[in-house]
Amino acid sequence: MDSYTIPSNVSSSTTNLFKQKITADSFEDISSIELHKSLKEIDPEMANSLHPEDRRKVIRSLQVYQQHGQRHSELLQEQQSQYGGSSLGGPLRFRNSIMFWLQCDKEILNQRLDDRVDEMLGRGLISELLNFHKDYNANRIDIQNPQYSEGIFQSIGFKEFHEYLILSEEEKNSDAGQRILEKAIEEMKLVTRQYARKQTKWIINRFLKKPDRQLPPVYGLSATDLSMWNENVLQPAIDIVQSIIEDKVPSQKLLPVEEGLNDIKETFYCDVCERLILGQNVWKIWNWRAATLHQKSRMRLASLRLPTPGLGGMGTSEEVHMIYE
Repeated sequence: MDSYTIPSNVSSSTTNLFKQKITADSFEDISSIELHKSLKEIDPEMANSLHPEDRRKVIRSLQVYQQHGQRHSELLQEQQSQYGGSSLGGPLRFRNSIMFWLQCDKEILNQRLDDRVDEMLGRGLISELLNFHKDYNANRIDIQNPQYSEGIFQSIGFKEFHEYLILSEEEKNSDAGQRILEKAIEEMKLVTRQYARKQTKWIINRFLKKPDRQLPPVYGLSATDLSMWNENVLQPAIDIVQSIIEDKVPSQKLLPVEEGLNDIKETFYCDVCERLILGQNVWKIWNWRAATLHQKSRMRLASLRLPTPGLGGMGTSEEVHMIYE
């Protein structure tokens, strides 16, 4: 649906945004701040829940209005008001569903991730990166300020191997070049492990920390010992599915759902540090930390008890504070 009406009270710059088909790559010549201002005219509630620099989400909300003729915030409210809906969205699309989460001991997982990188290297990762850099990337980037924040260039590997990729053939084959290569390999392994931890955190937050929304039951299956795959993964999964099909309670226990904090997505402005804070929970923590730091600072300054000039004695904490300011 592309039938929509632009409110008459919006600015001409906002109206002009909708004269083209909006995509994720639209508005390259318009700053994120300006796009956020336009979204605030169209959908102030949605704009208030997004950080002005979150360009992707801001453009998406503008795109939703163009495609559906309805504010993004209104569509989300409709989803949330459905039976089983929550602050994060609508109910489950497929209610009769379960999830299996293959889990592994941290140290073993890290070793498998390192081995995976080594396997990729053995299958020609370096040659692939060099060829891609030569054909597509060499003329695109500023060597002094490479951009790895868009499209395929965000993939793990490009940024980590940048310093090696820009070397000449002679430099690549030198001892220094090999050290740079070894460093890049270690950085890629590190980033891969960090990404795995991020995925784990995402799964926990999405499926095991949201008691106010419909969640599929999640069963953990241990993939630590691959020699015990049938006993620890395959057969338990079959038993769980069979029990549910027969309307029985599986003998395997569900992963527990932790108590989560319902966060209101709203932006707050900190006058002291001049920063935008997204989310009510983060804002509360931010204020608590600020108050704690301020109290500690006052206690530290008071303990100094600096002498006040001309009084021959010790000044108050307020006077000390003035001296330090």
